[in-house]
Amino acid sequence: MKTPRETRGSRRVAALVAKYSAAQVGRKLALTSTAVRLIAVGARRPAASVRAKLARAFDVKTSSWDELAGEAEPATQALPPREAPGSTLALAEANVARLTSIAEAATLDAACSHRDRASASAALNAAIKALSRARGEEAITEARILKSPAWADIRDTIVEVTKNCLPCTEALAREFERQGREASGSVGAP
Repeated sequence: MKTPRETRGSRRVAALVAKYSAAQVGRKLALTSTAVRLIAVGARRPAASVRAKLARAFDVKTSSWDELAGEAEPATQALPPREAPGSTLALAEANVARLTSIAEAATLDAACSHRDRASASAALNAAIKALSRARGEEAITEARILKSPAWADIRDTIVEVTKNCLPCTEALAREFERQGREASGSVGAP
């Protein structure tokens, strides 16, 4: 399953949809409103011909589709203000609600392709998983613990405390490497 990938281009299209509407933007590009919404949320990347149309009609740079939208990047003026940091749960719930309406619209839109419907469903599925994580509903596994920033901090502390004991440090390094291989599913790799 492909996770939505927000780029500078998709952010720009989202701003256009907020300013006008998905239907109006779609008419300019000869796309369905569902396809425009999927592009806006990063669930679908536009073809080169659509990128060219976006550049001509709305001044969306063709290179913007290869640039991930940064967290610190200021939102485009046409976008509504984002919630304050720390409201991950509220953002996840809003994202699920928004993608649910997009997926429902894709299902009801007779002009929507099966590919677009699948993209909308995949984006909704990824958002539901993110909401589940934000609510703490996801199972805690050994692999998740070993990949967590908290475990990395603990591991670094252990290494720092034992750094004056070379045999201890070497033994710990071997064990951490083995655990990392197991967590990534490459057990037995040299």
